[in-house]
Amino acid sequence: DNVQLDSQLMDLILDNAIANATKHGHPDGPNVRITVKGGSNGSTVFEVSNLANPNNEVLSAAFVASMFSGEERDQFHSSSNLLSSGIGLQHTQLAALASGTDISLRQEGSLVIFQVVQPRSDAPPSVDQNDQEDTDADADVVDISAFPNGLDMCCIDDSRLSLRTLECGLMRHTGAAKVDTYGQNGAADVPRFMEHAPRTDIIILDNHLDFPGQHMSGVELLRTIKQEGFQGLLVIRSGNTSDEDILQYREAGCHCILGK
Repeated sequence: DNVQLDSQLMDLILDNAIANATKHGHPDGPNVRITVKGGSNGSTVFEVSNLANPNNEVLSAAFVASMFSGEERDQFHSSSNLLSSGIGLQHTQLAALASGTDISLRQEGSLVIFQVVQPRSDAPPSVDQNDQEDTDADADVVDISAFPNGLDMCCIDDSRLSLRTLECGLMRHTGAAKVDTYGQNGAADVPRFMEHAPRTDIIILDNHLDFPGQHMSGVELLRTIKQEGFQGLLVIRSGNTSDEDILQYREAGCHCILGK
């Protein structure tokens, strides 16, 4: 049967789920599996499962709720454990709400299961966003006429979801000549990023780079790039934007701080 859904939002949801399963699953092999099946009342159920990391605590309902909402997550785990800072799951929750899907995360024994339930829809398929006028565009218009076109930008993040949304947004709104992204391959991308980034005009770094098996500091990468004489714009993009965080970013040489 044909399933009617928002392909772009579903892609973001499943991409983040697969990235989390790969990053936070069993260190000897997360055994990530994706299944699609029919659900109740004509719904379609997508599931991304992986073997749990035995070094992590079992997922509790309270912890999962905190990761989706972003509230009180620090009382369960630090940002370098299990599911990072939770920013990816918060974005996933927003995408699910926008697309009318239900998402959940649970652990059954040694198996972690991320589930997406797409309700049956009798409405006609949605038109691709590139082929229709964005009726809400006027509400989000920001005048960037003074922003120079044709700049080269370079970004690093531990989330494929964040990298994709950042790349699409920059290409669409800033007139960038090129946006290069790093982090999709984990810590192995860092040397290539450090070699290429100083040759661009704008560098955007996530602060907490929670790569599989290795946590790295975006601020320290920024500090190194600054000390080596980079003359362009240095940007930190992070979900951690307290006054103390911002002071740390500024002291390292950051020019601009963007939230997630």
